[in-house]
Amino acid sequence: LIDRIKLRGSVFFDYGMIGRKNLDEIKRMSTGIGIEWITPIGPLQLVFAKPLNDKKGDDTNSFEFNLGTRF
Repeated sequence: LIDRIKLRGSVFFDYGMIGRKNLDEIKRMSTGIGIEWITPIGPLQLVFAKPLNDKKGDDTNSFEFNLGTRF
């Protein structure tokens, strides 16, 4: 986004499957945006996500904050 202050953004789509007998027993997907700023003490990351097909009982997050770690 802004090169001189080391700020970048991302847009993502996430999809996953899991199951005991078949890999596709449980399917979930989400979309979102992220912002990363490389600070003197390490990267600061803000991620905003929206589940697209969540079900009752799912443990979901719509905001994530990280400081000093990279994925």
